[in-house]
Amino acid sequence: MTNNKLLFDHHIVSDHNGTIHMNNERIILLSSSAFGTFRKDLIENIGMDRMKGFLIRYGRDLGVKDAKNVLAMNLSSVEESIIMGPDIHMIKGFTGVNTTMLKVEYLPDKTVKSIHMEGIWYNSYEAEDCVSRLGSPGCYTLVGYASGYLSAICNHIVIVKELTCEGMGHKECRWVGKSLDLWDGEVYDFLRYYE
Repeated sequence: MTNNKLLFDHHIVSDHNGTIHMNNERIILLSSSAFGTFRKDLIENIGMDRMKGFLIRYGRDLGVKDAKNVLAMNLSSVEESIIMGPDIHMIKGFTGVNTTMLKVEYLPDKTVKSIHMEGIWYNSYEAEDCVSRLGSPGCYTLVGYASGYLSAICNHIVIVKELTCEGMGHKECRWVGKSLDLWDGEVYDFLRYYE
């Protein structure tokens, strides 16, 4: 884990005017059950497949915004910036994260050539909602967030896939993220959710 104090230094709560800010951006607190209702309504109104794409893109946009804020911190290494993503995810209450593998390869100019990252999400708000409501299984905003965050940090397309999900009855939510080239075409059909 990175230094969470660095993140909390950028978190300001103002009870005088009803706003909360993190990294100079206004944020709101929303209960996971309210988000579950939103997800359920999306399924009923636009269908499962379109809901999945909507939530992945929503998560991606959140991840890209957080990555831009982290990049502005000018941390000492790409790895430190990468690991800040799971920390932010936890601070915001989306999920607990255990990163089990991180491999970054660089080009001669020190830009990121490729990334391969794996881990486990635990206490995912999306998985909990799936279990409690028997709704649609899948941590779509988490997948989108991690993909967007890593893509922005690495400056190329990185796709994260959830391999197992507690919302589908698995023991844990296990995920893998890799640069698009490392997927060997396996995720090309998945890319439509990002469009």
